[in-house]
Amino acid sequence: MKKMKLNIQRFATVLNNKLSNGVSPYAYYTVEASYNNRTATTVNISVTVTSSLRYQSSSLGTGSTMGLNAYFKFNGVQYGPLALKATNESWSGTTKHTKSTTYTISNLDINSTNIDIQFKVDRTGSSAGTSNTSTGAWLAWTTCSSLTIESGAKYIPAMAASLEIHPNNPGWYNMTNTYAWIDWSCTSDSTISSINQLQITYGASGQNGTTIYRDVSGKSGSFQLSGLSGNTAYWVNVYGRSSDGIWSTTAAVVTFTTYSNPIDMASVTITSLTPTSVTVNVAPSTTNNLDHYSYLLFNENGSIIGNNTTANNYCTFSGLTPEKYYILDVAAHPKNQGSVNAISKGVSFTTPADQATILVKTDNGWQRGKVFIKTENGWIPAKKVFVKTGSEWTKAINA
Repeated sequence: MKKMKLNIQRFATVLNNKLSNGVSPYAYYTVEASYNNRTATTVNISVTVTSSLRYQSSSLGTGSTMGLNAYFKFNGVQYGPLALKATNESWSGTTKHTKSTTYTISNLDINSTNIDIQFKVDRTGSSAGTSNTSTGAWLAWTTCSSLTIESGAKYIPAMAASLEIHPNNPGWYNMTNTYAWIDWSCTSDSTISSINQLQITYGASGQNGTTIYRDVSGKSGSFQLSGLSGNTAYWVNVYGRSSDGIWSTTAAVVTFTTYSNPIDMASVTITSLTPTSVTVNVAPSTTNNLDHYSYLLFNENGSIIGNNTTANNYCTFSGLTPEKYYILDVAAHPKNQGSVNAISKGVSFTTPADQATILVKTDNGWQRGKVFIKTENGWIPAKKVFVKTGSEWTKAINA
């Protein structure tokens, strides 16, 4: 049975009687915050701002620079404005003015229980913090108390148990001293058609993790974790969300240790490129003892369409499409160290257009021939040739 989301408010004063840091007239601001409608990854935050001028004799009149707008940052993301005072509205004395609104915060960690809040007030028609006129009451970014919320784990639908993310053995590949690729796939029942988001939490052994989100498509794939430290043990937890909003209930767990001294390849060079094939050559560094190479070919959508592991420092992929963009990634592996110390480099390229060919009748029968066109720059190969058959024009062979 699906757990219900309780529509309840939990109010907390996160900023109490904060005095503005602009020029006169000064104002006090109090911010109350509450939350409701918590889900696995979202929550609604309601805020109420109470404003009042500092002195009974104070006043803030009308005009284009006399309005006040409030802005908020929730977990570092800015929201607003919330209009506290309109430009045609006059304030006088210490009368309190109250404005409220609600924002939806998304991309939350399932286990997140705190919302960090910052608050500021700008005058209309001027920059934040500007004090070169007599109009005051503005407030620079101010850190408020954080708002405690409940975990979203309890709101994962029970049917999510039919979706599980797991690492493909060993769960990582092409690791260096600064990055690693994580390989994943999922098992699910027939109601789950695709995974469209991953929640990835990773960190060094014994330390708190960093959570990121990746948009994906399908039931398997890979992603890169970068900015890692050398010779360091890491843990990675991966949750998946289906296109129907179903989250996996257990995480795929991957552990690995980055290595200290990266190997290198001097260069990766394309030595032959035709409309339908490519040959790449690897020039290894003379200081490294390399054993074998892994060649991965990606199409313009990022899908792997070719995979070859060999001891040769060259590789050819055929069956390509003319005038298409490709990426070729090469991973070099040092002797006796498997994939642990592999480092990769890549090249991108676009296959050239195919030259037109045509059948030419000779004494030995019909032979394939090239078609050339004479221009001001000499003879150049034709790219496309059409022949008239009956009343229609037809593209010549391979044209």
